Amino acid sequence: MRHPIWCLVALTLCAACGPAAAPPPTATDTGATPLATPAPVAADPPTSLPTAPSATSMIWHGLRMRYDPQQYQFAELAPPDSLMRAAASLTQIVNPCPPQGADCSPSYVYLRLYSRGGLDLWEWLAQQRPAIWSNFVEAQVAGQPAATLIGDGITSGIYTAYAVPVGPDIAIVNGVPLDDFIAALELDHPPAPGLAPGQIAATAPDQEWELWADQSGGARVEERPRLYGGSLVSIVELAARAVRVRTPEGVAGWIRAAPADALIQPAAPARFARLSRAQVVHANAIPLRAEPRSAAPTVGVPLEPGQAVTVVGMRGDWLYVQPDGAQIGWARWRYDRARYIDSAAP
Repeated sequence: MRHPIWCLVALTLCAACGPAAAPPPTATDTGATPLATPAPVAADPPTSLPTAPSATSMIWHGLRMRYDPQQYQFAELAPPDSLMRAAASLTQIVNPCPPQGADCSPSYVYLRLYSRGGLDLWEWLAQQRPAIWSNFVEAQVAGQPAATLIGDGITSGIYTAYAVPVGPDIAIVNGVPLDDFIAALELDHPPAPGLAPGQIAATAPDQEWELWADQSGGARVEERPRLYGGSLVSIVELAARAVRVRTPEGVAGWIRAAPADALIQPAAPARFARLSRAQVVHANAIPLRAEPRSAAPTVGVPLEPGQAVTVVGMRGDWLYVQPDGAQIGWARWRYDRARYIDSAAP
């Protein structure tokens, strides 16, 4: 059951409206502040969301939003530390309960803005302490690659926060109901076309791409030796006939091809839809792991051939899956050219 955002009609991300960037984050950066836990509601919301009859528009550090001030209140918040550039909230101030409802919690959105200090999105998330973003999965916001933080898995079917690259910054957005809010986001200034270090791109979809430890010579990267066509990568270094990339799992290596031949602008959504069903197609059992890497500790029991799972999210060659009646964990869906897990038939 979801809380209605009755009067929020648009929110636009603008990359060029904020103040000067803060110093880059350090190992002591806490990343996003502790996330509020969505409260339960007692009754279903209305089936339609009426538009605001008198919306006001404002820009906040690059975030442009339009809302009804009689329904929602915007508040500037004091950043809890010097590493956070700004913080704010948008909170419902009218009775959120539908007819016959009782004890309903208001809708709200919290906004945090950080400088990413020249890091790509996944590298920035990996540096946050405490490591609350360790279980992020790939997402798309306004047609651009983003990350979302796993909430209660398939129990609630929601995510608890999104991390969105906005020019030189990272915007952390969390609230209830979050998906409705995220669906209204647009990038005023999407990433410029072309290829540059720090940019997120996708491998060209017409072939698979081997990932090498060195620009010339050497061996393939053992952790992820081959990228499927359309894999998301961040650009680390460009050369005339090669490009060094890093995947969402943090695996780095070289694609031995001209960057313009190997990479394109990311467009396609993740290969496994959120909360879709999948099935083990490999002949052997597949271990579940605590993190999306081969050296991570195992959790629960291995997935057996033919076993069905629910996909909570995807990160590179790994799926965050919930086996029926068993513990949630990370499992490889492919390795090199071998397919371990595939979408289940409807």
